Amino acid sequence: MLKVDEVGMIRRMGLVKGYSIKEIARRLDVSRNTVRSVLRSERDAQTEYVRKKPHRPKLEPFEEALKKLLDEDKEKPARDRRNGTQIYEALQALGYTGAVDSVQRYARRWRQEQGYPEAEMYIPLIFAPGEAMQFDWSTERAVIGGLPTIVKVAQMRLCHSRMCLVQAFRYERQEMMLEGLRRAFHFFGGVPQRVVVDNLKAAVKKILSGGEREWQARFEGFCAHYLLDPDACAPRQPQSKGQVERQVGVLRGRLFRPLPAAANFEELNDMLMSLCIERAKAARHPEVEARTVWEMWEEERPQLIALPPGDYDCCRIEEEKRVERCGTVVFDNNRYSVPCELGGRHVEVRGYAERVKVVCDGRVVAEHRRLFGRGGAQYNPMHYLKALERKPGALRNGRPFVEWQMPPALVAARAALKAAVPDGEKQFVAVLLLMQEWGLDAVVAATELALEEGAPFAGRVENILRRLAETTPPKVECVAVIPLTREPAADPGVYDTQLRAEVKP
Repeated sequence: MLKVDEVGMIRRMGLVKGYSIKEIARRLDVSRNTVRSVLRSERDAQTEYVRKKPHRPKLEPFEEALKKLLDEDKEKPARDRRNGTQIYEALQALGYTGAVDSVQRYARRWRQEQGYPEAEMYIPLIFAPGEAMQFDWSTERAVIGGLPTIVKVAQMRLCHSRMCLVQAFRYERQEMMLEGLRRAFHFFGGVPQRVVVDNLKAAVKKILSGGEREWQARFEGFCAHYLLDPDACAPRQPQSKGQVERQVGVLRGRLFRPLPAAANFEELNDMLMSLCIERAKAARHPEVEARTVWEMWEEERPQLIALPPGDYDCCRIEEEKRVERCGTVVFDNNRYSVPCELGGRHVEVRGYAERVKVVCDGRVVAEHRRLFGRGGAQYNPMHYLKALERKPGALRNGRPFVEWQMPPALVAARAALKAAVPDGEKQFVAVLLLMQEWGLDAVVAATELALEEGAPFAGRVENILRRLAETTPPKVECVAVIPLTREPAADPGVYDTQLRAEVKP
């Protein structure tokens, strides 16, 4: 093997002095092949080798199929395009047995030829335990109640431990954003020092100069309640929350392919929460590979700010809503019933992620499941009992009563009264009116007993209600017993002593 100085001598004699290979070999007493190899390696080092046509014996039969997959993805939005691994798996289904690297190199070269933009470079960030959480929305699909549904998913992620939580909602409304953050704080076991968000209308009212923001009042109140410092990205520069941006793409493939199925949003969110826990226990931390995300979160949790005693009211409030003559108020283009005695008054409507509450004089007077869409209506027949007392004929065609799924006992009572007397419908209305005083559950229980005794007339049902109320044992309050420091002694001789003292001889 040649030494370094011998290689240098051969290169100087050949490249500087211009000696021939034969002359160099004779002077240095080495073989011509050795001299030729040294000089050729120098020329090869100055010329970059480029393979013009790579040899791909396993990939070439599938090249047309690969181009077709890439062409299909080209028409899709960037977030819906398959990565190299997914394209490789699609080729495997067609019989491809080669390596994934060949597919990735081909796809990379093809995208460069098609003029795809080059990847942007970023500066890596580091976060202290409990320092920050990132929030973002994503649009996904799920099967809700048997129907494919587009859902808006709130993505939350602790920056230090990478612990994440995703929750699905109908829309990207402010109340749903606040509800997602509230659930995340309870899930993480505390509140981080700040939250990084986009310039959402739900959070940012106005972008000011110098990176300042004018925050929405409800969002600012939410942050003040949880001692949270809000932080917004620069416009069109979401890289300051790159962790959650990447999480959207990763969890889309993990949690929403195939489409998750659930009966309702509550069941879907419970399922997503369980999957986040499973993934945290299995996934390795990207910076501390010896530990899982779950273990890192357990270390970060004590550094989070403690939750306040009560939760923030995560709702959107619409004040001064007038109750219509049909006993309804409008919220988000849908109608919700309120007690008919509030007709014409102004109330406050609070819209939550899944519920709607109506407040009058500081008291909740109605609560409904929230409707999504336009032109819907939600009625509670209990709200119309006073009106029914004045207009009993409305029981037949009144929408609150026609759409009401009556308990089986009331359905049977209505049929029995119609068969028993000509004015059975009025008798049944009288039974319903008892709910104003006794409530639905008590009237249903009394109606069941009345059916066993015969026709469930209103008088009989009321008599049963009063008898049940009288037989209910009174509530006994527990009285605190004060313990004695000295137990009294049972000594009957004390009385004899007292008698001798009173009777003098």
